[in-house]
Amino acid sequence: MYGKGQICVTSEFVYELKKHSDSFSDDPLMALAKSLPTLPGVSRDVLNPIVGELCSIVFPERYQDECLTDVDFSDLRHLALCIHHEVTGFVTSEKAILKAAELLYQRFSIQVLSPGEIVNSFHGSGVDTSRELAISHDGTNLTTSQVEERDRASLESFLVKHGFSNAERRTILDPGVIDRPRTRWVVKHGSSIVGFSSWGGDELSSYRAFYLVVDENKPFSQKLVDHLIQKATYCLPESKLTLVVLSAPVGSDLTRKTALDRGFRRNANLAVGIGECDLVKMSFNGYVLPEIWSGFKDQVAQSVDLTLPERMPTYDEFIHTGTVLNGKSVPGVVKLSLLAMETLFSPAVFLCKGREAVIVPIQKQYMEMLLDEPKGQMSLLPANEALMHVEKAYFKSKRNAQLFKQSDLLLFYVSGSSGDQAIVGHGRLTSSRVMDVETALLKLKRQSALDETGLRKMADADGNIHAITFDNFRFLDVPVAYAYLKHNQLISAANLVTAERINNETLMNIIRTGTKND
Repeated sequence: MYGKGQICVTSEFVYELKKHSDSFSDDPLMALAKSLPTLPGVSRDVLNPIVGELCSIVFPERYQDECLTDVDFSDLRHLALCIHHEVTGFVTSEKAILKAAELLYQRFSIQVLSPGEIVNSFHGSGVDTSRELAISHDGTNLTTSQVEERDRASLESFLVKHGFSNAERRTILDPGVIDRPRTRWVVKHGSSIVGFSSWGGDELSSYRAFYLVVDENKPFSQKLVDHLIQKATYCLPESKLTLVVLSAPVGSDLTRKTALDRGFRRNANLAVGIGECDLVKMSFNGYVLPEIWSGFKDQVAQSVDLTLPERMPTYDEFIHTGTVLNGKSVPGVVKLSLLAMETLFSPAVFLCKGREAVIVPIQKQYMEMLLDEPKGQMSLLPANEALMHVEKAYFKSKRNAQLFKQSDLLLFYVSGSSGDQAIVGHGRLTSSRVMDVETALLKLKRQSALDETGLRKMADADGNIHAITFDNFRFLDVPVAYAYLKHNQLISAANLVTAERINNETLMNIIRTGTKND
């Protein structure tokens, strides 16, 4: 891959095809190769130093035993030619090269991908799979749904009202193509359009153009902005730093303020072609672990000229000193806490050494009211309003309130005989406090799954309950079953009847078990 997603082939690739296709006059692979741009050939004297270095990285054992084959050298010449021409990506099915992908990226800044990953970048990876929602807001339905072409005339009028030109409307409403569709969401209050967002169709680019228009005169406007920003960032390509470029109408002060609170920044000459009024966010959709920190740090430096520490800070370092950031666009030295770093790179989850978690039991009926499961079944009745909130509230009795600390991860375990009896996902604790039921109803009712009756039933004799708020919730790829937790002694003899604190080692075991590696 050369430049912004342009596909090309190496002269070495064409040469190898010619050797094996002499007997096939109509070889379709050869025809395809000839139709694609070809990188200029380079003499082997120029490539040999690169090939020599690649030998020890890609085939360390064969290199040490001096038993590399002609096929091995051919594979390495393909790769060396791309490195010489400073190509940004290399597609291969050779397992040894794929296995060395991280080392190759660190040494040569080339991203090695399998053919399957390229396919997934067009189908599935970065695709919004979240369900449509309909909630009741003060007696009127508030719905979010994928745009249908029959909505186009109404959307045109909505965008005209917010000052967009004909050319801008064509871009914003562009549906994309079949292989690379754009995601478009419309929000309606009753029959009136109150919000719209669109993105996608550029999955191979390091940028994601994100258009967001919300009627800011509505009482629920900030909630819509939060909700649509989360949708856009949660469906970015996984484990890859992407710059999300937000374009909103002139005068959208609430939208811009909310975006700044969610990690967007004013354009600091990050890239040519980004408008002066656009906001830019560094998003990493996945887990940042100590073993991938070096690659993550390099992606940040190359994308936004921001320097992170050589190694990932531990939890204690995050809490007591913060992460030190330096760069041309950063005035002086900036230190960010763990929560601030996760907000800046959201929806990233920083699994640093020493970070702990609390396993929280939740009944299935409340999970469905609180957590927006991808591809969830659309109900005929309005859903609970909490599904549209980015920050959600969870209530429990005062018992074990001391277990919870800000920046903990909360692992949600679906309990009960009718539930999955498994940890299904996790969120980031933003607050933990004991309060009376009246305060809870006033401040947190809209973002919770319990009504007044449920809260009072849970309260102690003084009418107090434990209120927890969390955000950045994400479902695990695979639920981690109770049987696995018990068999591997990851939980205590209390059997998750109540909240249970776990250490970093147990947390990492659960996350890795619940994450697909294919």
